[in-house]
Amino acid sequence: MRSHYTKLLIPVLALCFLASCEFDHATTGPMKEDHVTLDRGSVDRANVQLNMGAGQMDVSGGASNLFDGTIQYNVPAWQ
Repeated sequence: MRSHYTKLLIPVLALCFLASCEFDHATTGPMKEDHVTLDRGSVDRANVQLNMGAGQMDVSGGASNLFDGTIQYNVPAWQ
């Protein structure tokens, strides 16, 4: 009898686990590229925090502006 409950409990727990998961499906499109520039103004230095979940990020100094770069994306909501 106990073995019967164990065999039933495992699939029920697995189903509950899968039902609690959230799956985010982002609709992708063609690659787009935007050029972004932020003027320096009277700022001499800046503290910058960059957060990125996945992908490639290349950062270097030497821009005449505070920020001068190109952003590429293929999910319209990320614009």
